[in-house]
Amino acid sequence: MADLLNRLKTALSDRYAVERELGAGGMATVYLATDLKHERKVAVKLLRPELAAVIGAERFLAEIKTTANLQHPHILPLHDSGEAEGFLFYVMPFVEGESLRVRLDREKQLPVEDAVRLAREVASALDYAHRHDVIHRDIKPENVLIHDGQALVADFGIALAVSQAGGTRMTETGLSLGTPHYMSPEQAMGERDITAKTDVYALGCVLYEMLTGEPPFTGPTAQAIVAKVMSSEPEPITTLRKTVPPHVEASVNAALQKLPADRPATAAEFEQALEGRLPPTSARDVPSAPATGPSTWTRRSLANWHVLVGLFVVLGVGFGIGAALTRRAPPPSSPVGWFEIDAQPGTSILGHSIDLAADGERLVYIGRTSGGGSVLFRRELGDPVAVPITGSGGGDLGYPFVEPSGERVGFYQDRQLRMVPMAGGASRTIASISGSGRGAGWTSDGRVVYHEGPGSGLQIVDAEGGSPARLTVLDTTSGEVDHRWPQVLPGNQWVVFTIWKGAVSRAEVGVASIETGTVRSLVPGVSPRYVSPGYLVYGSAEGVLRAVRFDLRSGTVHSTPVTVLDSILIDSDGSVEYTVSWNGTLAYHNFFRQLVPVVVDRDGRESLVSTPPLAPPVSPRLAPNGAAFAVGDQSVRDQPGLWVYDLRVATYAPLVDGDGFYPLWTPDSRTIIYSRNEGADVRVYAAPADRSQEQSLVVDQPGQHRTQDLSPDGRYMLLRKSLGTRYELWVLDRDSGDAPTPWLSTDYLERAPTFSPNGRWIAYSSDESGRDEVYVRPFPGPGGRIQVSTEGGIEPAWHPNGRELFFRSGTGLLAVGVQSGESFRIVGPATTVIEGPYYSYGWQRQYDVYPDGNRFLLLKPKDEEARLNVVVNWIAGWRDRDGEN
Repeated sequence: MADLLNRLKTALSDRYAVERELGAGGMATVYLATDLKHERKVAVKLLRPELAAVIGAERFLAEIKTTANLQHPHILPLHDSGEAEGFLFYVMPFVEGESLRVRLDREKQLPVEDAVRLAREVASALDYAHRHDVIHRDIKPENVLIHDGQALVADFGIALAVSQAGGTRMTETGLSLGTPHYMSPEQAMGERDITAKTDVYALGCVLYEMLTGEPPFTGPTAQAIVAKVMSSEPEPITTLRKTVPPHVEASVNAALQKLPADRPATAAEFEQALEGRLPPTSARDVPSAPATGPSTWTRRSLANWHVLVGLFVVLGVGFGIGAALTRRAPPPSSPVGWFEIDAQPGTSILGHSIDLAADGERLVYIGRTSGGGSVLFRRELGDPVAVPITGSGGGDLGYPFVEPSGERVGFYQDRQLRMVPMAGGASRTIASISGSGRGAGWTSDGRVVYHEGPGSGLQIVDAEGGSPARLTVLDTTSGEVDHRWPQVLPGNQWVVFTIWKGAVSRAEVGVASIETGTVRSLVPGVSPRYVSPGYLVYGSAEGVLRAVRFDLRSGTVHSTPVTVLDSILIDSDGSVEYTVSWNGTLAYHNFFRQLVPVVVDRDGRESLVSTPPLAPPVSPRLAPNGAAFAVGDQSVRDQPGLWVYDLRVATYAPLVDGDGFYPLWTPDSRTIIYSRNEGADVRVYAAPADRSQEQSLVVDQPGQHRTQDLSPDGRYMLLRKSLGTRYELWVLDRDSGDAPTPWLSTDYLERAPTFSPNGRWIAYSSDESGRDEVYVRPFPGPGGRIQVSTEGGIEPAWHPNGRELFFRSGTGLLAVGVQSGESFRIVGPATTVIEGPYYSYGWQRQYDVYPDGNRFLLLKPKDEEARLNVVVNWIAGWRDRDGEN
């Protein structure tokens, strides 16, 4: 070696003062030298003599010229190249730093942020070179230098020059191009037509090693490593290191696909996926593996048998091993796993309450506590216990949405869009909303797309503060009423959502450009969600989940939808009781939207009412004579409507065709007054209980007027009206012919008001104390409010004799003795009348009291307990059905 160094010093003495050897690689030995002309330190790389002899100086120097013009901040430039006394050499700047290999040997694993940043810098360099038709072919930690913390890719194009100059004579050297740990399957097969996707694969291997401490495939020999490259799947990154964000793991997985077609299309796409700005897949869908027969990769291996054998001869691999690899079946996909999640003791799982982190490892849901309040719960899927998220309690919560990074979760609360750290802490407001918002989603750069209230398009706002901007505008000429239930797709280019046209059967899945707000309709359906590697899942009016292939580049669908879940519970507002993570974990309610009415007496004896399962909001109301009850059954498999059950003859029949909810009976038990959606408005109608006449309009003013209660004499009707960011309680004097007027307007949320039997008092719930409690006020006033409940309370109802007031608290129905004549006072403590898993809603009373005051009409989940179903790797269970349509 000393003789070689002396010979090199002599050969280059007119240009470079060679000092000492720095290291040696597979193709070259590196020496530290001084550039005599420019008085700067350089690295002189000397091709190994046996390689130089095979290639020849003329051909090598001709090919290496293609790399000399690469100028990029993350590419180590080529200063010089030449031939001197039989030596082939090239010269690059000397970097005062270390290689990535040295740092990995010292630290084993890099901080996630550093690893991703370095990978992005290398990807940027690769993208530049690829656009100049130069492929590196030997990306590995040894060829990534770190200077002032920044990545510099060395030896750019040298492997290409060696390959092109050496041609088929490379096998004579006993060397292979590429390093087995970072060698793509096509390189391992010896394919000549290597594309830029080989570099993407190698960079995926390097990033995998930076994150986990080892390359994706290791082994005692080069042959063993190549065997794994050809036939095995790497250990999931998050199994080895749980702090790696899901989009980073997904990006690496995409880069490590066996088939080049299944990797990101360019290094730039891989870089953007690491930033969270693009999905971690190629523009092409990853095809499903067939159930039987050889995989696509195995078939390609057989077709290239002679190439594979030639490579293994070079590597010293026997014929038997090569043959075994080509016959090897593809590894089985991860199994589909299913389990149920129960609510924590003393809590219940509410509807509109579930979301999964993008990686599918963490579930967030809303639970109601025994005190009557609601709080977000965090459940790691590998942990049997759900943990309350501190800072999320107080007031009614709705529609949680998890940030793609999993660091924060947003939710609706008290006419505000709020967020809280996933680990718990102080919550804060993102934006105020004008009414009952329906759904929101995060971008990966910290913005939130959300529905602000009835009759609106989507809004977008920076979660850290700022003024909301309108993203989409309704096309009222085509019947659009709302844009709701949005989800931002990977890459922040598109948001998918429900184009609401007044009913589930008329709804469409829409897509909008986040940059321009341009809206397109994709397919009929509601509540779309994205699943990698390129599907949209959504609910249909038939009560099933469907999936369709979706191109994240163009924002278009390009296949025939397939049914992927035969039965799912869909609300009348287009919400679907499910969520699915980007990697295909599914969570859904097993009972919600499946309720049965039951009659329960004070001794707890329960009898079933023989109706079909009902779908909320049901709000059962008994006729004053006790002979029938009405429900607003929002079943999705049939048109939503208002139904009447005659208790005397056990018949169940629709009252009106189409929409109808929140029924009220007139005192003579002959007429039912109810609410009905009409575009962006909610109007009030009346219809005879025996259907002897057509329905008639009661309140036709613009706005949303929801029926709440009738006074015992039928003269006054209580309404809940949406006004901008507030809900107010209004009253209609039916005898006056005047329009409704405000009765109670505060800064708090008042709900479920109900008249006392003598009409002098109104009980209602309010969150003015920070949680829902039951209060009583005189009607029509004046007078202050009197608090009835002390440990949480919602949904009040009166005993027909006026001496008891019932309300819900936690899972119990409580009663408190009261005096409600000329004055009101509490005359006894609250006691539990009925305890059990009966349905509760809060916005509207979901039970009623029989005229005798000793029996109650309640709603019970069809299944005994509230559970969530979770299906891990759900996509594997249905993707093959998609085929190639």
